[in-house]
Amino acid sequence: AVIATNQVDLVCLPQLEATVALRVADDATLAATLRGLGYSVREGLAGAAAGEILVANKYTADLQTLVQQGARLLLITDAATAAAPDAVNLPMGGIAPREGTSWQGDWATSFAWVRKQGPLATLPGSPILEMEWSPIMPDSVLLSHQPWIQREHSWAGLAVGWVHKVASLLMVMPYGRGQMATTTFKLNTNTLATNAVARTLFAGILALLKE
Repeated sequence: AVIATNQVDLVCLPQLEATVALRVADDATLAATLRGLGYSVREGLAGAAAGEILVANKYTADLQTLVQQGARLLLITDAATAAAPDAVNLPMGGIAPREGTSWQGDWATSFAWVRKQGPLATLPGSPILEMEWSPIMPDSVLLSHQPWIQREHSWAGLAVGWVHKVASLLMVMPYGRGQMATTTFKLNTNTLATNAVARTLFAGILALLKE
């Protein structure tokens, strides 16, 4: 006799209220998705208000100036976007692709983690990222020129083998009079519209910028 069994893995996450005012700099489709999730969203950088959190895919000179003057920015980026002609260097270091590098790895030779504290405490699972994170796992990593930046400001990261080649997937740090969160997690129109982990992580990063 053949006995068929079905197994369903569920991830339960709290329903988060979208109480933060956002200003999306460079992605109209993302702005529409965030409005659909309940966020108050304006577009473009002209007239940015002090209470808004800026959201962008590409770090430009205009964004750099606004953050230095006191703005809060969530930058959702990758190596390809960071190499665009009008992009400027990130304050914490650089971005590298995972493909073809030591960080390409797989679940046996590398591991990724998230700091499950404060606004990120409600994320699913243990601090080690497992299969529920696979839809939003990044194709790029954040590199820091100074080890202390990685140590003190990284909220999620990736390491190879016996904790070698440590890189960040989410950094939150002050810059000038402002504050900047930079992530390579795939928090895009598709994942935010369909994936509960993406929405919870997005809301958690916004909360980190409010602290």
